[in-house]
Amino acid sequence: MTLQQRMETGYRVTMGCYVLFLLLMAVGTLWVVPSDRTPSVAVWALATLPLLAFLPGLLRRNFRSFIWLCFVLLLYFLKLVLNLFHPLVSWVDWALVLTLVALYTSSMFFARWQKQWQAAVAQDSTGPA
Repeated sequence: MTLQQRMETGYRVTMGCYVLFLLLMAVGTLWVVPSDRTPSVAVWALATLPLLAFLPGLLRRNFRSFIWLCFVLLLYFLKLVLNLFHPLVSWVDWALVLTLVALYTSSMFFARWQKQWQAAVAQDSTGPA
C-alpha cells in the first residue's frame, strides 16, 4: 500500500469514526440516558462543541488539526473510562470508548502519514542536492 493510499484510508476511517462518535454522543446524552440523569441538549452541546471546532481543519486535511484532535480526545477518554465504572453503564458507553480509541488511532496515523507525504513532496520539489 502506497503512502497516498494509506493516507486516504486513514482519512476515511478517521472521518467515519468522527461522525460515529458524534452520533453516539447524541444518543448517549439525549436518548439512552441512565436513570440518575436527564436528557439535556445543553450537555450534548457542551460535549460536542469542542469536537466540532476541529471540523474545518479536518475537512481541509490539516495534519495539525488531527494532532490537536488527538490531544482533546484524551480528555474524552478519561471521562468515558470513568463512565464504564458507573453502576448504570450502558452499551453506549462501551461503544463510545471503542469508537474513541479507533478515532484516536486513525487520526494519529493520518497525521503521521500526512506529514511524511508533505516531507516527500517537499524533497521531490527541491530535487537532488
